[in-house]
Amino acid sequence: MIGLVGASLAYLWTSTSWTGSLTDSSGDVESGFAENSEYVLPDSDMRYYTREELENLSEWDLYVAHNEIYARHGRGFVREDLAEHFSSCSWYRQLYTPEEFDAMPSQLNEFEQANVNLMLEIRKERNDKYL
Repeated sequence: MIGLVGASLAYLWTSTSWTGSLTDSSGDVESGFAENSEYVLPDSDMRYYTREELENLSEWDLYVAHNEIYARHGRGFVREDLAEHFSSCSWYRQLYTPEEFDAMPSQLNEFEQANVNLMLEIRKERNDKYL
């Protein structure tokens, strides 16, 4: 993490770009997560995101981030907005229909499961239109 006077930089360098958000001293977000990345949450499979981090995401970004975890495991999507979004990502490969994926034992690791649970909780609290 890089320290900035009067601001904090929340997150990291990926192999292709900076991702994260620059927050000023009042807590206002200066730039969105994964601005130059194909991921909303580039390492949701390797760390626990905090409620504060996830609450800073827009409704759309939280919806995509939630489903991004499943997409990384090859889940297909019936909803056209998700299917279109993930098909535009170079890393995405559909391996399973939604029915096949949902019938399998969970493919998620402990970080992914915790992040999915927290995202779902926040989305329900927001009365997310995408649920």
